Amino acid sequence: LIQGTLRYAYKIDRMAGGDKEKGEGAIFAAAIVPRVHHCNAADGNMIMKHMKIGALSTSFSSVKSAFEKNYQCMNITCEEVGGLWNKAENKYYADAGPCSAGGTSAATGGTTIEEKEKLPGWAIGVIVAVSVVVALCGAVLCFVIFKEMKSGEATFGKLREGRDAQVNQNQPKPQGVGNTA
Repeated sequence: LIQGTLRYAYKIDRMAGGDKEKGEGAIFAAAIVPRVHHCNAADGNMIMKHMKIGALSTSFSSVKSAFEKNYQCMNITCEEVGGLWNKAENKYYADAGPCSAGGTSAATGGTTIEEKEKLPGWAIGVIVAVSVVVALCGAVLCFVIFKEMKSGEATFGKLREGRDAQVNQNQPKPQGVGNTA
């Protein structure tokens, strides 16, 4: 998402990109800006100011700088983002190479957040156990349905008939009916 936003910011600013580039750039930016905004609201606003539909101007260097200040907070590196490569010239576009290792967040006072959204081991175990139980119940249900379809008789109907017959056998027969005593 960052690479896409930077690509279209470059095309709009440095290559006179048209409505297609502006629209695609706005979509990429809209997808990543909430994460940047979480780290630094001003940088998130800066990116949207330059990339939104109807932006008055787009500055590639402002967008790139706003992202780079927040790489550390977003737990990514300059190497992961890379730069904008000009295949025809076999080099990076002017001013679009990867930033220096570690981003610029340390030099510009970017904030660092800790990742707290990881599930503990026991939660993963519970999820796996519940998934296995649900899968087994589904398999048993499929087996019962298949058996009913093959035999043409309801499986649970047989259980009920068997229970009713057992109840009838245990009840005493009325006097005078069927007794020869």
